[in-house]
Amino acid sequence: MPNHAQPFSRTHPAPKWADAMPDEQIQQFVEDANKTDEVIKAKEDRSGVCYIRTRIYHTSNDLNEMYELRAWNLHIPGVLQQASVQECELGSQGHFSLHRVKVLRAGVIVDKAADVTVRVLDDERESAAGMIKKAKKAHCIISDLRIDDVLIWECSFAEIFDENSYLDKRYCRCITFEPSSFWFYSHYRMTVISQRSEDLCIRARYFRDENGDKISHEDVVVRNGDRFTFEKTNYLTNIPDDVFPPFFEIATVATWKRIATNIHELYSDIYQRNSFDVPEQLSKRLQTAASIADKIRYCIDFVQDEIVYLVDAEVMHRHVPQSPQDVMATKSGDCKSKSFFLVALLEAIGVEARCILVNYQFDNYIEDSLPSPFVFNHEIVKIIYEEIDYFIDPTQSNCAGTLEYRTQPHFVTYLELGGSNTLLHREDIPNTSWYIEERTRVNLQKGKGSIEIRGVYRRDSADIERANIRFNSKEQMIRHKNNVLRGRLLYEPDKNDTEVFANADYVIVSDDREINELTVSHKVDLLAPLSDSNEYQIFRYYYPVNPNNLLSLNHRDAYISSFMSLPSYYSVKVTSSRIFAWWDENIRRDLVIDNNYFHFSNKKKTGLMNVEVHSLFKPKTFGIVKREDLPGVRRDIQKILDSNYGIGLAFAS
Repeated sequence: MPNHAQPFSRTHPAPKWADAMPDEQIQQFVEDANKTDEVIKAKEDRSGVCYIRTRIYHTSNDLNEMYELRAWNLHIPGVLQQASVQECELGSQGHFSLHRVKVLRAGVIVDKAADVTVRVLDDERESAAGMIKKAKKAHCIISDLRIDDVLIWECSFAEIFDENSYLDKRYCRCITFEPSSFWFYSHYRMTVISQRSEDLCIRARYFRDENGDKISHEDVVVRNGDRFTFEKTNYLTNIPDDVFPPFFEIATVATWKRIATNIHELYSDIYQRNSFDVPEQLSKRLQTAASIADKIRYCIDFVQDEIVYLVDAEVMHRHVPQSPQDVMATKSGDCKSKSFFLVALLEAIGVEARCILVNYQFDNYIEDSLPSPFVFNHEIVKIIYEEIDYFIDPTQSNCAGTLEYRTQPHFVTYLELGGSNTLLHREDIPNTSWYIEERTRVNLQKGKGSIEIRGVYRRDSADIERANIRFNSKEQMIRHKNNVLRGRLLYEPDKNDTEVFANADYVIVSDDREINELTVSHKVDLLAPLSDSNEYQIFRYYYPVNPNNLLSLNHRDAYISSFMSLPSYYSVKVTSSRIFAWWDENIRRDLVIDNNYFHFSNKKKTGLMNVEVHSLFKPKTFGIVKREDLPGVRRDIQKILDSNYGIGLAFAS
């Protein structure tokens, strides 16, 4: 048996439950397969040819193991290159075992174990950001592989649970994807073996028939000692680009309520075993607070800004937070610890709050998944204040505003720990106030001009603008604002700033951190505001629209987000010393769109030497566009693009 105390062991026999195929049987299988029409055609088509691929997921309450046996032909240079370097991701408790490395060369099996160099490398990709995950990977290099070799590779990976792996011992979750379209498999087998005391559920997802239609499969339950096997011969997948690849989802049979209850009990046990006092420096601030709203803000600010966001896999095990005392002792914590700590602070001042589990990236697909704690990858806090639910991400920092005006993360689905203890959905509806409110004044005189943009930023936009100010000098902010202005004026990219701008300035007019509202002013002289077009000179000031996701995403399986922009209001007033020449009725055309997903308006007031345009975009949801609504939404977006979100003016040359 391999020594699991070490991260790597070499040439130990494969586990008995793998029923490993002996060398002679592999050799005979390869020789027979090479004579078949299917393999001959696959080689002619320059497809990858894999004679045998066996994957076995073996799980128990003590460890998860993944076994793999592959025998594939290195008849293509690219495949030879890929085969020469193998990697296996390891966690902090992972162990990699190399069982067999051989090649079938000119009818003879050659042992290549001595030609394999294995290094166990630390994964420090995010260490500078405080993510000390202690993760490792086994990096294997196989020397002296040759074109037309058949490489036989047999290995396994074990994830060992320690005494702190509470949820790993109780729940498992694994996703096994089917192979890509490049590979042809003479024999393909995926097996799940359960030795867990709890039943497993296996769900086939995104498998399709010959017509490309999704196949509906019943979930399969695997009990202790049972096996599930998916087996194919002459297997060649054909996965179009506009669908998700098929996969099996494997998870312990559970309900969302059971999962939430288990985790909540775990948290309650930690809380009850540790007495908690509000930190002295925070307690002094709370004593001076004028209202409960201020107290809530002080608690949030303290956790977000004074407790360092730090992930240490040796200390912060999956879904097990540090106690509030440990957080204060180290002044650090991961998302679970910071959330748990914030809830404890809020409860100390009499405010109802709960930890919730989320997954921002996977949000729209959570409900489609088998219930599992490992569907989630993040934890935040839900605050119930004056019968309104607010959501705070304690891992964020440098946020402003009382609860009503504070930036809130955008998501829909979450698992609440405590209270309802179940999977819930919130309406991800933007606040009614403008996140961006800009008023622009343009003065055009004798071929030159000036412009002033006064912007009021709120919530997310205010936090983003403050971050830009914090990390950039005034000169850098001016260059950034000038660059944005270039895009709105549709200036040619080959012109540098000195050719088109002069006397630029950027100032902070006001900053109210309580209501999270920041007002700034950007002024600049325009040296060449007009461009020539036939017999006209043109002035343009258009706001960009970024509807790429809604317009270009053609995917049969993906949910399409309706998000285009934050709620925004823009007004532009242009005065000129010359009379406008209206050459196209569309220039003066207004546009109003009101659908289920957003309200858009672009309205103009025109005169001989002055014009005003008022533009607004107010999303009604950041949710998903229904498939049946997508064509209409796309037509509405095209109207915005055609109508010019802003204003275009013409002067006679």
